[in-house]
Amino acid sequence: MDPALLLLTAVLVGVGIVVAIAALSRPGQYPRWLKLKGVSRRLDVIRCDLDRMAEYVGGISESGPAVRQPFDLGLAAAGGHHWNQAIEHFREAQAQASGAQLVPLLVQIADFGDTELV
Repeated sequence: MDPALLLLTAVLVGVGIVVAIAALSRPGQYPRWLKLKGVSRRLDVIRCDLDRMAEYVGGISESGPAVRQPFDLGLAAAGGHHWNQAIEHFREAQAQASGAQLVPLLVQIADFGDTELV
């Protein structure tokens, strides 16, 4: 084997080991470019169940019970495969919702096949 290639390989392995040790010695500290600030701030608008897809809930979590309760009932009905009942609950919440609250409601209604969104 060529001595120059052997030296280059040894230097690269050494640099890799130093970088790995430095990264492992500071757990939880990542370079600034690896941090996703926007994602951590928006986690409150996503409901996640490990057995299914995440649901975007937008401004529903900050809304009053007139919007939030029918929305939750609609999600529960959809989870039980009662699509028509789920759409009815989402329509009830839609009648009381405004602005950004309408987005997750219209998405849910569209997901269950109702073509008359507005």
